[in-house]
Amino acid sequence: MDDSEAEKAQLRDSSLTASGILPTPKSPKVEVNNPLVQVKGGGEAPGDGGDGGRERPGRGKKVNLEFRSEARIWDLYLDDAEREAKERVELWKTGLDSLLIFAGLFAGIVSSFVIDARRDLLTNSEQNILTDIRDTLRGISIIGLVNVPLSQKWINGLWLVSLYITLFSAIMGVLAKAWLAKFVPATTRREAADAYHRYKLDKQAELWYLEEVITLVPLLVQIASFLFLGGLIVQSITDDPTLGRAFLAFCISGCAIYLTMTFLPLFVPSSPFNTPLSDLLLWLGNMVKALFAWNWPANSGWQLKTDINEGLAEILYTKLIKSPKPSYVDEAAAEIALPSFRKKWIDYLCRSDTPQFLLIRFRSSSSTRTDNVIKRNETLCSHVLAFLQLVDHLDGEIATCSSVEEVLPHYTRLLDALRASLENGYPLHRWNNLPESLRPLSFGLRTQILSLLKPLPELFRIGKDSTLIELDIHSNEMSDRPWELACQDIRSTHRLHFMLAACRGVLQGEKNVKTTSTFILGLCLAKAGSTASETGRTSEWAGSIEAKDRATVDALALRFLSRLYITTMTELEDMVTAALDEMSSLSPGLEIGAAHTHQGILEALVSALSLPQRALRFHTIKMLNHVQGSKYDLLSPASIEIISNMVVYEDEDAREDGLQILANLATSSDESMTRVSNALLASVESGFGHEPQQRLRTVSFVKTVWDDSSGPLYPLASRCIPSLVGVALNADMTEVRQSALRLIKDLSAREFSGEIRSAIPMALNAGLDISEFGKRQGILTDLLELLRDDGSKDVSEKPPYAFAWSYSSDLVAAIFPIVFEKIVSAAIHDDDSSVRETAKTLLNELSKDGRVSYMLKVDALTWLEAAAAQPSWWWVRHNAVLVSEYFMTQLDFENENLIKKLVEWAGSDDDDDVRRSSVRLISAICKGRYLNSDVLEAVKSTILSVKAKFVEEPYPSIRTLWVCFLGDMAQHVTFPEAVPIILEVYNKVDSDSEVWKNASEDFLMLGEKETDPDYIKALESALPETPKVSFHGSRNDWPSAVKWIKLLVAVAQRPNLKESVDKVLRCVANDVRDGIEAKPAPKVTEPELSDSQESQAAPEVDPGEHDGALDFMTQSTLKLPLRRLLYNIGWDDRRTWGDILATIALHFPLEFQDAPTILFEIARHDSDSDVQYACLKSLILLAKQSVTRGLTNDTIDQLDHFSENPDWRVRFSYTQLLCAVGVSKEGDLSDEVLKKLSSRALLDSDYDCRSEVVNTFFNLAEIDDHDRDPSPKERYRAAGEALVKEHFLEGIEDSSWKVRQSWIKLAGTQVRDAEFPELTKLFDAAIKDGDADVQNETMKVLQRLLDDAKLRAPLAAKLGKALGSCLPVTDYSDRALTVLTTITSPPSAQEAWAKELRERHQLWIQIISLLGRNINAEFQALPKLIEVVLKEEPSDSIFESQEALYSLFQNDDSQIISRLADIAIKDDYEDVRTAALRVLKAAYKATDLFRFRDPIKASLSKVIESSLKDLENSRLRTNAVSVVDSLTEDNSNDQFRDIVSPSISQLLRTALLEGDENIGNTVERVLFDNFATSVAETKLNRDVLIAIPPMAATLTVAGKAIVMRLTGTLAITDDTAATIAHALSPMLRNTSSFARATAIELLLKLYTKHRHSKPRLIESAIPEIISLAFDDKDDVGGIRITAIQLLVALSSGPASLDNVGEAQSEPSTATTSSILKQITPLATKFMALLQVEHLRPSVVELLSLMSLDPTVRQTILLRIASMAFGPETLALVGHVDLLFRLISDGMYQKLLLGLKAFSKVK
Repeated sequence: MDDSEAEKAQLRDSSLTASGILPTPKSPKVEVNNPLVQVKGGGEAPGDGGDGGRERPGRGKKVNLEFRSEARIWDLYLDDAEREAKERVELWKTGLDSLLIFAGLFAGIVSSFVIDARRDLLTNSEQNILTDIRDTLRGISIIGLVNVPLSQKWINGLWLVSLYITLFSAIMGVLAKAWLAKFVPATTRREAADAYHRYKLDKQAELWYLEEVITLVPLLVQIASFLFLGGLIVQSITDDPTLGRAFLAFCISGCAIYLTMTFLPLFVPSSPFNTPLSDLLLWLGNMVKALFAWNWPANSGWQLKTDINEGLAEILYTKLIKSPKPSYVDEAAAEIALPSFRKKWIDYLCRSDTPQFLLIRFRSSSSTRTDNVIKRNETLCSHVLAFLQLVDHLDGEIATCSSVEEVLPHYTRLLDALRASLENGYPLHRWNNLPESLRPLSFGLRTQILSLLKPLPELFRIGKDSTLIELDIHSNEMSDRPWELACQDIRSTHRLHFMLAACRGVLQGEKNVKTTSTFILGLCLAKAGSTASETGRTSEWAGSIEAKDRATVDALALRFLSRLYITTMTELEDMVTAALDEMSSLSPGLEIGAAHTHQGILEALVSALSLPQRALRFHTIKMLNHVQGSKYDLLSPASIEIISNMVVYEDEDAREDGLQILANLATSSDESMTRVSNALLASVESGFGHEPQQRLRTVSFVKTVWDDSSGPLYPLASRCIPSLVGVALNADMTEVRQSALRLIKDLSAREFSGEIRSAIPMALNAGLDISEFGKRQGILTDLLELLRDDGSKDVSEKPPYAFAWSYSSDLVAAIFPIVFEKIVSAAIHDDDSSVRETAKTLLNELSKDGRVSYMLKVDALTWLEAAAAQPSWWWVRHNAVLVSEYFMTQLDFENENLIKKLVEWAGSDDDDDVRRSSVRLISAICKGRYLNSDVLEAVKSTILSVKAKFVEEPYPSIRTLWVCFLGDMAQHVTFPEAVPIILEVYNKVDSDSEVWKNASEDFLMLGEKETDPDYIKALESALPETPKVSFHGSRNDWPSAVKWIKLLVAVAQRPNLKESVDKVLRCVANDVRDGIEAKPAPKVTEPELSDSQESQAAPEVDPGEHDGALDFMTQSTLKLPLRRLLYNIGWDDRRTWGDILATIALHFPLEFQDAPTILFEIARHDSDSDVQYACLKSLILLAKQSVTRGLTNDTIDQLDHFSENPDWRVRFSYTQLLCAVGVSKEGDLSDEVLKKLSSRALLDSDYDCRSEVVNTFFNLAEIDDHDRDPSPKERYRAAGEALVKEHFLEGIEDSSWKVRQSWIKLAGTQVRDAEFPELTKLFDAAIKDGDADVQNETMKVLQRLLDDAKLRAPLAAKLGKALGSCLPVTDYSDRALTVLTTITSPPSAQEAWAKELRERHQLWIQIISLLGRNINAEFQALPKLIEVVLKEEPSDSIFESQEALYSLFQNDDSQIISRLADIAIKDDYEDVRTAALRVLKAAYKATDLFRFRDPIKASLSKVIESSLKDLENSRLRTNAVSVVDSLTEDNSNDQFRDIVSPSISQLLRTALLEGDENIGNTVERVLFDNFATSVAETKLNRDVLIAIPPMAATLTVAGKAIVMRLTGTLAITDDTAATIAHALSPMLRNTSSFARATAIELLLKLYTKHRHSKPRLIESAIPEIISLAFDDKDDVGGIRITAIQLLVALSSGPASLDNVGEAQSEPSTATTSSILKQITPLATKFMALLQVEHLRPSVVELLSLMSLDPTVRQTILLRIASMAFGPETLALVGHVDLLFRLISDGMYQKLLLGLKAFSKVK
C-alpha cells in the first residue's frame, strides 16, 4: 500500500484510543485455549473486511472473508505449497509408473508359470496319464498313482496368490494416479480462497494418510515377488533336492539383504537405504509409542478447519510467520500492520509465539545492510507498525479487564518479546537505531512499550538477566536531542502513532520520556503555528472531517493542551534552575540577580573568559562582540591575554569577533592600544613557539592584520615581522615555512621591505643557534652559495630569503656583518665537523670578498681566548687560529695580547697542529710588516720566553716555520737575539731538508740590519770557534760540523760577513787539507784527551807496519796515508768527510782543485755503496760549478765500471754526473759513450736509472751552443734521434711511468713533420696511458707541435682519426675528450667575446663527446669534425652550435636521433646528458631541420615516459624529470609541448602517487616553476589538469596538496574546467573517503576560479555533493565542510560571497535558483550540522542563503526552539551564530513573524 491508501485506511479504521488519554471501547472477555477453535465474539461485522463478500468459483455458497483476498501473503503461500505438492506428486508418479511397468511384466511371468503348473494338478492331464502308464508298466498299483503331490498344491497356491496381489497392486496404482491428479489442480488465481483450497487439499491428504497409502502399493508387488520365489523354491526342491537347496540359499541371502535394508533406518536414521516396509514399520512404531505414552494428537490436529477464515489464519501463522524465509515473515508483518487487520486475529497472534518470530526478523532486518535502502525501510516500517498493532491490542485487553493477573498469562510470549525489544542489540534499545525516516515511528513504539510495561507487576518487567528492565530513555540519548524528530517531515501514517505516543509519554512516562514527549508536542505545536502563519491553513485534514468529529477532537485537544502546558512549563522551569545553578558554580561570587542588568551580563561574560572550556570562551567572545555599548574597561589584562591567544593561535573561528573586540578596545585610548598591541605581540611570539598547527594559525593571524590596512591594529604587522621571518627561515615543518615565506613576500611587496630586510639577518643569526646540526649546515651552505653567486643563478636556485634584495651585493652586505660572529663561532666551536668545515670555507671566501670583508668585525683575541677556555679541545684552538689567519689583513696588529697569544701557542701549545698554524700565522703577520715597534718588542720578549720549547720542536716542518718566522723578525726589528736562535734551530734541521737549498736567500736576509754591529756581533758570538774536522781528533762532531760548515758557506755570501766567516772556514779548509796530505797530528800540549776523544782519534800506525789500509782502494791513485786515514775512520765518517770536502771545495775552488779527483777515486774504489753515492752527489755539485778535464776523462772512462754497479743509486747519480759533464763546455761525450748510454736506457734494471738515461739524452739535445762548439750538440741530437727511432716503441711500453714520461719528452724533440713514424704511439700515450704525468707530458708535446703552423694540418688528420677511434671506447673516452678539450681550448682572455667563445667551445666538445661515446663505428663524420677544428686557429666561427648541428644531421641518420634521446636521459654523466638535450632542442627549433622534428619528438617522448615508469631505477627517473624541466623552462610559448605531453600522466604519478620524496619534490618544482608561468591556458597546463581526475583515488596526502595548488595556479579555459569537473563527478561516489575528499576539493577549486564565466560548471554533481555534506562517517579528508562550502558557492552564484544577503530577495541566476530548490528541503538536516564545530561557519552561510525561502525560515525557527529545550546551553552556539547572521542579512523581520505566530499558538 502506498502512503495515501494507508492514511485513508488509518483514518477509517483507527480511533484515538490511546491508553489513558482517550476512552477505549469495551470488548467481551475471551477465554482462549485454541485460538482458532474457541475465539468467540470480538470479531467485526460480516463483510467489513476486504473481500469478505466474494464467492468462490464453482460454489453457490457465499463466504464472508475476514482477511484481504488479494493480499500478497496468499500468493507467497501458494507458491510454496503448490511447488511442494507438485514435487511430491512428481515423486509419487515416478514410483507408480515404475510400479505399473514392473507389475505388468511380473504378472505375465507369473501367469506363464501358473499355466504350466496347473497341468500338474489335473489327473487327466497328459503328463499324469504318461506317468500312470509308466508306473503301470513298472507294476505299481494304479490306485496310488491318481493322487496329486502336496508340493504341487503349494506351488500353485503360492503362484496364484502372487498373481492376484500383483494384479491388485496394479489396480491400486491406477487409482492412485487419479487421486494425485486431483491433488494438484490446475489454477491461475492467487487469492485467499485459492490459498484455503490448497490448504484443504494438503490437510485432507494428511488426514487420510495419502502418502502412506501410496507407499503400500509397491509393498504389495514386493510381497507378490516373495510369494513367487517361495513357490519356485518348492518346485526346485521337488525336482532336484540338491539344486533346490542351492537355490534356497541364494533366496535366503537376498531376503537377509532386504531385511537389513528394511530395519537399518529404524536403528540408523541417517541410512540412505530403506524399503516400503521401512516406512510402514516407522509409522507403526510411532503409533505404538503414542499409545503407550498416552500422547495421542489432539483433535484439532486431526480435524480439518472447515471455516475458511480459521484456515487462512492457520496459513498465516504456520506457513508465513513461522516460515524460515525472511521475505515471508516481512509480508506477514506488513499484513498485520494494516489497520484493516481484524482484532480477532491480532488476539490469536498475540497468544501464539508470533511476537518472537516477528522480533527476530525485526532485529535481523535492522542490523542487515543492503543496497536497496527503500525496500529495507519499508520492511522495518511494517514490523514497527505490526508491533504497534500487538501493543495496542494488549493495551486494550489490559484496560478492559477486571484483573491484570488473569489476562497477562495468556500473553506471556508477547510480553517477553516486548521486554526483549528494549534490550541491548535490539532495534528499540536506542531511539536512533533505525533509519532517520522511521525514527518517529520507532519512538512511538518504544514509548508505547515503556508506558505499557510501567504499571505492570514486577514479575512482567524482569529481563533476561533477571533484573528489572529500564523503562526510561537513557540519559546518554538525551544529548542526541530525540525531540528534534518533531522538526522532520513525518509521514501522515506515522504522525498519528508519533503524536499519540508523545501524549502518552507526557502523562505516563518516566522523567526522560516525559521530557522528550513534552518537547516533541511543543515543537509540533510551534510547527503548526508557524505553518498557519505562513500558509493560512489551520488544519491538514480540515476539509475531510465532519463537524461532529471535529468538535470531539477539539474538545479532547483543549483538555490535553492544558495538561501539556502545565507539564511543559514545569520542565522548563527545572531546566532554567539547573542552568542558573551551573552558572553560579562556574562564576564564584557572581550573583544570579546581576544577570538581569546589562552590567551584570558583561561581568558574567568577562568572567567566563577564564573558564577552561573552549566552547564557553568562544561563545563568550562572540557575545561580547555583539553586545551593544560594551564597556571594554571591564577587560582585565588577563582577559585581554586570553582573547589574544584565542585570536592568534588557539581558535581561528573566534578570530573575527575577538579582533573586533580588541580593535574597539584599542581605539578607546592610547593606553588601551599599548595593552592590546603588547598582548597580541606576546601571543604571536607564543604562537610561533607552539606546534606546527598553532604556527600556521599565527601566520594566518598576521596576514589577517596585514590585510586590514585601515584597521587600528595594522601597525602590529610590522612588529610581528621579526618573528614571522624567523618562522619562515627556521621552522621545522615545510608547510609552516612556506606559509610564512609567502606572507613575508607579500609584506615586502607592499611597504615592509625594509623591516623584512632587517629581520632576515637576525633570523639567520638565531637559526645558527638551533641545536639541530642539519639546520645550521643548511644555513651555512645557503650563505656560501650566496657569496659565490655571480648573478647568474636563477631565483629558484637561491635561498628563499634572497627575494628581499634586488642585487646580490646588497644582500651580502646586509646579511654577513650581522651573522659573522655566529659563523665564526660555528667554525671554531661547533660539535659537528661538517658544520665547522662549511663555516671555515665560508669565512675563507668571505675574507676575500671585497663587497663585505671591510664591514666585518674581526676580534681574533676574543676568538683565541674563547678557544683557550676549552684546553682539552685542541681542534677548537686550531680552528681559532685558522679563522684568524683568514682575516689576517683585518687583525688588530696593535693588540699586543693577540700577537703574544699567537706566539705562545706557536711555541708551547700541546698540539702540533695548533703550533704549526700559529707559527705560520705569526710569521705571515711579521713578513707582511703589519706590526709596530711596540708590538714587535712584545713579540721579541714572548719569543725569548718560549725559546726553550720551540728550539726542541720535534716536528721538522714546524722548526722550518720557526726559522722563517725568526728570519722575518730579524729583518723588521732590531733583534740580534734572534740570530743565535736561528742558527740553533737551523742546526737542528736535517741537512737534506729543503731549508738548506735557500739558506742564503731566505733565512739570513737581514736587509738593512745586516750591517748592524749588534747583528754581526751576535752572529760572530753564535758561530763556533772552529769546527774540528781533523782525522786526528774526535769525529763525534762531524755531522754537526757539516751543518755549520754549510751554514757558514751560506753566511759568507754576505759581503759584510764574508771576512769573519772566511776565517773560520780557512781553519776548516786547513784541517781538510791536512787530511788530504795525511799530515801527522800535532803534539798535544793541552790536557789529555777524554776517553771518548781518544776512542775517536785516528790511530797512529807505523808506516812500515802492515795493516788493512794496504788492501783498501788499492787500485786508487790516492796516496797510502790518505787511504789509511779513510780506512781507519769508517764508512759513515768517510761519507761525512766527502761532504765536507765538496763544501769546502765549492767555497775555495782554487785551493782544492784536486777535490774532484779525490772524490771520484773514492766513489770508484770505496767498497761501501753509501760512500760511493755520497761522493757522486758531491761531484755533481762540483760539476755544476766547473768541470775539469780530469773529471771529464775519469767520468767517461769509468762508464762501464759504474754501469755495472749493483746499487741503483750509484748508477743513477753517475748518470747525472755524466749528463753534467756532457752539457758542460769542457765535456764532449763520444759516440761510443752515447751508444753505451743508449743501451742502458733499455737494459738497466732500475726504472729511475732508465728514466735518467733518457732524460740525459733530452738534456744533451737541449744544450745551449751559442758560446761553444756546435758539433757536440749535433752529435747528441743524432744520437737522441737514433735512440727514439730504434727504441721508442720499447720505451713507451715500459712499466714505469717515469720512463715513459722521459721517452715522451725525448720523442717530442724529434718530431719534424707528420711523417714521424711513432706519431700514433705519441697520440696513444696522450689518451691511453694510465698515468697522469705521462698524459700531461704528452699533451705538452702535442700542444707544442700544434703550435707549429706547418705541422697543424697534417697532424690534425691523424689526431682526429686517433681521437675518433678512442672516443667510443669506454676506457679511453674521458681521456680522449680531455685531450680534445685541451688542444682546442680558445685563448683565456677576459673579454666578453672570449667568454662566448669558450661557451661555444664547450658545446662543441659536448657534441663530440656524445657522438664519440654513443654512436657506432659506422658514423664516419666524427674524425672529420675533429680534424676541421684542429686545422684552424680558435675563432668565433669554429664552434657555432648551428653549424655543428648541420654537420651532425646532414646524413639523415635516424639512429643518431634515437641514440641522442637515450643519452639525454640514460647516460651516466650529467654534462653528456645536458649536451645531448641541448643538441636535440636546438635541432627541434632549427627551421632548416624541420624534417627531423617528428623523429625527435617520438624518440625523446618515448624515452621520457619509459624512464618515468621505471620504478626500480631512480636515477633514470631523476634524469627524465630534469629533461622535462629543461623542455618546459619557458612554458609560455609551448614550443616543446608535443614532446612533454605524452609523459604528463606519468610525471604526475611520480609526484603525486609514488614514494620517492626527492624525485617528487623535483617534479613539484617543475610543475610550479615552469608550468605556472603562463597567464593563459597552454596545452601542457590543460594536459596536466586533465590527467589528475583518473588518479585522484590513489593520491597521497602530499600529492593531494600538490593537486590543489596546481588547480589553483595553472591557467585553463572554462571548457577545460568543465571537462575536468565532468571527470571528477563520478569520483564523488568512490568507495575511498580520501578520493571523495580530493574530488570535492578540486570541484570547489574549479568552481571558485570559473564561476563568473561558467556558473553551470558542476551543476550535474549537486546530488552527490549534497550526499557528501550529510555523510557523518565520511569526514576523513574534510569532505563535509568542503561539500558545504561548495554548496555555499553554488547557492550564492557568480557574485562574491561577501555580498550574499544584501537586498537579495531572489537568487541572482537560474543556476542559483536550481541549486536552492534542491537543498531547501534539506534545511532541517543542515540545521543539525550546526552542532559540528568545524562545519558551523559554512553551515551558517548556507542556511543564510536558504532562508530566502519561507519554509526554511520556519525550519530555522523550529530548530532554534528545539535547541532551547536542550539540557546543554552550549549547544546553542551554532544557532546563535545563525541568528546573528540572519539578522545581519535582513531576515530579522521575517523571523519575528514566525516567533509571533509561535507565541499565539502557545
